[in-house]
Amino acid sequence: MSTIHRQERTVHFVEQVVPVDPAWGACWVEVYKAVSALVAEMRATGRLGETQEPADDAIRFRITDDEIVAYYETIKVTR
Repeated sequence: MSTIHRQERTVHFVEQVVPVDPAWGACWVEVYKAVSALVAEMRATGRLGETQEPADDAIRFRITDDEIVAYYETIKVTR
């Protein structure tokens, strides 16, 4: 006989938003600042060690005409 249980999965996105100039795009230094801020937050919250670098797929980007959003996500599972 199998046992079932209920669980909830909550996805939390932590984002840094870089505005994009329609004519020129975004400067790399601004995108780099956004990534650096996310890495600092990941370290501050214990997701990364002090000298540990994030995994290659830990920080992602969404790009629109108006902004570049650098983000990472956390998933919390509650039973």
